[in-house]
Amino acid sequence: MIRCLIIEDNSFDRKVLRQAFKECVQDFMLHEVASIAEAERALIDQTFDCILLDFRLPDGDGLSFAKRFLAEGGSETALIMLTAVGNEQLAREALQLGILDYLPKQDLGPESLERSVSNALAKVRLMRERREALEELQRSNEALSRFASVVAHDLKAPIRQMKAFSGFLGEDYQNALDDDGQKLLRTIERAADRAFNLIDGMLAYARLGREGEARLQVGLRSAVDDAIANLADQIGETGAITQIEDLPDVIGVKSQLMQLFQNLISNALKFRHPERQLMISIACPRADANTVEITVRDNGIGVPREDQARIFEMLERLHSQDRYEGSGIGLATCRRIVENHGGRIWCRSEGDNGSSFNFTLEREVAAPEMEQPVARLDRSAVAPA
Repeated sequence: MIRCLIIEDNSFDRKVLRQAFKECVQDFMLHEVASIAEAERALIDQTFDCILLDFRLPDGDGLSFAKRFLAEGGSETALIMLTAVGNEQLAREALQLGILDYLPKQDLGPESLERSVSNALAKVRLMRERREALEELQRSNEALSRFASVVAHDLKAPIRQMKAFSGFLGEDYQNALDDDGQKLLRTIERAADRAFNLIDGMLAYARLGREGEARLQVGLRSAVDDAIANLADQIGETGAITQIEDLPDVIGVKSQLMQLFQNLISNALKFRHPERQLMISIACPRADANTVEITVRDNGIGVPREDQARIFEMLERLHSQDRYEGSGIGLATCRRIVENHGGRIWCRSEGDNGSSFNFTLEREVAAPEMEQPVARLDRSAVAPA
């Protein structure tokens, strides 16, 4: 039995709806009201699977009611707009608001009515499943982050001892060790440093899954400037030249976006070409109301075509530690940050003429109404009769 609330002030239209519902294959239980005030009183004590809502009502319009209803936790109920004065603009506003279907009264019949209700209920079910999946994913990410923190702490303790004792060994027995012994000792210390960096990188990667950091308007130029300031010593040592064009604002987490640029610039510094001065340019070749595309380009050693996809995988390395140090986590972190911001990242490179790392970012966040917890309208929301 599908419980439907009909909010319609025209008695003839209500009669047409009753008759259409009777001819439907599925069973419906109908509750009819003629105003928004009556609907709000009915919603205090009852729940409905579906609400069929007229646009024009004696005490308000259907869009205003729907907006308030969804904001107060009504996303578990399928809203369908009914109107005899519909147009494309009204339909667009209704769908953008969160109303799940739009049914002109002149098209009303058993088939169209049942199809509209079934589709709207299916959308509600899919949104609920999506929300539950996201909540489960968030719980899983939080558990993973806590686990990573514990493991990182436990792994660092013996590595810290290894590094400390190798230092004591070098200080106390420096004269007793021959050249091979000194070389082995330095190898142990470098291995300990790499292990520390690897653990820190994996821990930072795991923490990216945590929710809670506020998503605010972020100037990408500011994020780039912070990244360059953090890398000022390396940039100065290599003599690299950075060129930054006008960059837009986005909605996101500034610390993550700064880390994204820092990793990409650091990657360019590491894989610079030995025979030419490093040039790094950052630009925005495409921007619209919803998405921006950013390019970080360098003239370094480049990335072979067959490796351009796998470099974003965790712990993937194209070169040995002896040639280029690194953990193999930096670009994987970049991909996760970009995906956290609703985008994607890819690499383009031709021979040893350098690389171009392109990524997209969303400019807006999703409307929160569809993600609100389920709740009934409380008595304070009821308009006077």
